Amino acid sequence: MLGEIKADEGLKQIPVIVLTTSEAEEDILRAYNLAVNCYITKPVDLDQFIKVVKAIEDFWFTVVKLPPHRHSITRSAHQRTGLLEVNIG
Repeated sequence: MLGEIKADEGLKQIPVIVLTTSEAEEDILRAYNLAVNCYITKPVDLDQFIKVVKAIEDFWFTVVKLPPHRHSITRSAHQRTGLLEVNIG
């Protein structure tokens, strides 16, 4: 699915974050070879997991400057749709 997203002209600029339990080097390399924007291993502890998710949200919706696009993602759209999970394996 990730390859399809990155091959689609209308979707390829959308940042993709892999949030996974895998720490395998082959999974990390495969994800970056498919042009993910970041690869994050999920913390096991729920409180740490919540902190990581909040940090991701803060980074992508507050810190990062993304190019303008007619289908840009807004915070309200993110809140309505939630996170998209992509299996790269």
